This record gives sequence, structure tokens and C-alpha cells, in this order.
Amino acid sequence: MVRLYPAYWFAVLTTTAFLALWPTRRKPLTVDAVLANLTMFHLGLNLDSVDAVYWTLWVEMRFYLLFAPLVWRGLTYRRVVVFCVLWTAASAWSTPLVDSLGMSEYSSFFVAGMAMYLMHRFGPNLLLWGIVGFNWALSVENGLRHQAEVQPSLGDARVAPLDAAGLRLEHWPVALLVTLAYLAVLAVALGWTARIQWRWLTVAGALTYPLYLLHEAIGWTALRWLHRSGMGPWPAVGTVTAAMLVVAWLVHRLVERPLAPVLRRGLDRALEQVRAADPPGRRSPADPAGAAAPVPVEPESRAPLPQERSPV
Repeated sequence: MVRLYPAYWFAVLTTTAFLALWPTRRKPLTVDAVLANLTMFHLGLNLDSVDAVYWTLWVEMRFYLLFAPLVWRGLTYRRVVVFCVLWTAASAWSTPLVDSLGMSEYSSFFVAGMAMYLMHRFGPNLLLWGIVGFNWALSVENGLRHQAEVQPSLGDARVAPLDAAGLRLEHWPVALLVTLAYLAVLAVALGWTARIQWRWLTVAGALTYPLYLLHEAIGWTALRWLHRSGMGPWPAVGTVTAAMLVVAWLVHRLVERPLAPVLRRGLDRALEQVRAADPPGRRSPADPAGAAAPVPVEPESRAPLPQERSPV
């Protein structure tokens, strides 16, 4: 959470300024909408995003809110497994309320990711493979439903007709892409990629978040400007891609790295004050003063999972 906001705030303000100066693609939002965007909760208020890609951040934020009670109680292997099973079952029980709160369209990816982490931390077993398998099937189904939504010609027939351009829209690419994504994460979780120690991967991973935040609206605007200036399609794509990678690196070095530790220290001090204000006998279960230190455990143990920082 702490690392998400500095680059996000910078991206919201930068994209707004860019669109105000060069409204090639669309006009910037109003001031109140931009301020709401800075909270990252604006989609919950049915407000437009400064950049369309922010929809995934709202999904991620809702996951944190769902998972927060479990963190508050204390993370254990058993609790995480129960959470995965219950969330999978709830996602399959499709009602408007469950779909809204439980994010049925995306929950399978989160649940499978948690199960894969448990595989990485404790080793695979039949239960974890079952959780991953069930959620892979749900992910494929949700992917096909999304394809039907964005291609009205598909409807509910599940037959691949011709679209408006005369192209046949098959379903197998969706299933293949979802499967490849699952296999890629499984390869990491099971240690199959442990021998890959390329240093540039760390740098590339650090650039993904700022690049994601800035690439869409600014990138399309820059592409249209270069196209109108007479540059060919491929040179324009190469130029914009290179420029966005440089900007992402600058945001990582000049915004994320300096500000995230400052926010983390300030939040840590605030939480310490909150804990200190509680009477000694009424501390929360997640309070380090009353919780056992994380230690290596067997899969059946209820000892707390080690606290690890999110890569994002």
C-alpha cells in the first residue's frame, strides 16, 4: 500500500497536466474528479479515471480490504487456506452482492496466487493443487465471459461467429493465455526458475508499476502526435516505448524510492501511537507485543506466516 501511492499520485497529476496541454485523445477531468482519483477509491464512487488503466488498482484495493481482517487476526497457513476455499466457493455462487464485494470476475486470480505462494513457502500438496485447479477453471470461464462482453457479436451462444471486420473470433486464445499465465507463476512458485539470476530482471520488475501507470493516455497521445508529424508506425512505437521506459525509470528513482520509505516510517509511527493508546489488555491480535515471532513451520502448523513485503 505504501509503495503504491507515491508513483500513483505522480502519475495522476502528470497525466492530467499532459492531457490539459495536449488534449489529442480526450480532455482532462475536472478538478474534483482528479482529487477523487488521488484517493484510488474514485471508481467506488462511479467516477471516471484520469487514465483508463487505473481500474486494476481498484480491484487490487478491494482485495486488500477483503484480506485485511485476516492480517489483523494474524496470518497462518490454515487461515489462508480456509480464506482461499471460502472465497472460491463464494465466487462460484454468483449474486449481485457477492459479485460486487467478492469480485467474482477476478477473485480466481488472487486465490490461485495465494495458493501458489503457499506452495512456494511450504511445498505443494493435493489441497493446494485443487485450489489452483479450481480457480484456473474459473479464470478461463471468466475470461470467456469477458470476451463475450467486449465482443457483442459473440452473445451467449459460445459459438465463434464473424465479427464486424469479418474475422473469426475463437475462444481458444483466451484459454491459452490464461493457462500460460498460470504456468508462468507456477514455474516461479515451484522453483523451476531459481537458476535465472539475471540482474536486469530486478530493474525491469521495478519499472513495471510506473510504466503501467503512465503508458496509456500519454502513450496514445504521443503516438498520435508522432503519426501526424509524419513518422511511420513502427518508428513511432519504438520511440514512444523507449521514452516511456526512461520516464518509468526516472519515476522509480526520483519518486518511488525517496518517498515510499518516508511514508512507511510515518505510517509506522502512527500505528505505534495507536497501539500505545490502547489499554494493555485490549491489544489487537496482530499487535507484535502479544504475538509470537514468525518462525519456520510445517504446513499443518498454525504459527504465523513470515511477514514479507509485497513486490508492488
